Amino acid sequence: MSSDSTNFPTDHWIIDIGMNDGKDTEYYAKRGFKVVSFEANPVLVEAARSKFQNRYPQIEIRNLAISDDQGELTFYVNKFNSAWSSLDEVLGARRDGAEQIKVASCNLVNELAALSELIHYVKIDIEGFDHIALRQILKLPHLPQYVSVENGSEAMLKDLRSSGYSGFKFSNQRYVPAQSVPEASPHGKIIEHDFLISSSGVFGEDLVGRWLTYEEAIAVNEGLSYGRKKAPNNLWADSVGWFDLHAKLG
Repeated sequence: MSSDSTNFPTDHWIIDIGMNDGKDTEYYAKRGFKVVSFEANPVLVEAARSKFQNRYPQIEIRNLAISDDQGELTFYVNKFNSAWSSLDEVLGARRDGAEQIKVASCNLVNELAALSELIHYVKIDIEGFDHIALRQILKLPHLPQYVSVENGSEAMLKDLRSSGYSGFKFSNQRYVPAQSVPEASPHGKIIEHDFLISSSGVFGEDLVGRWLTYEEAIAVNEGLSYGRKKAPNNLWADSVGWFDLHAKLG
């Protein structure tokens, strides 16, 4: 199944905050979007640039960490799993420790304000700094129609509602490999795509299920938070899954 038809303006962008190995970035480009990806790990950045430069010229990768503190910061590259790397030493050094490197940081308002009117969707997945990235996105002159953030919290839900987001969904990342692109998707080209484990998967209207109200989302989040606290040491993720919070504007 594939189609060259698009149901969105061809100049629209998706922002991938926390690119890691580029699985999500490549999916967005395959759907026909222009993509700006942020990744602090320079090794991953160079690998992705080498992989994408000829196949997807619409991808722009910025080797920057996201923080409210500007300048050169210490970044902890996890030795066991690159996706666990973080500006937070405790998170970045989990299990087998981390290599310390210096990375440039940025504020997303400065990086994205000029193209904010054309941003269709923002994916946020950066260890320990998701809420900082979200708050910066919510300060853009024009807000994206769709946003997702890993391990959504009550504070994130409150910020999203205050900014005008009124529909919410929780996507279990454990089952992303079972996802597929709906034939009636409004989000670009209809393609066949194999979603790999640790990718973020589909977004927006492609997600299964109805959009929850704010009150419903708060109730679901309370249940997920309770489960994570009662099953420590990653047991909750191993047995139930781990979740992205998705939000829809207006």
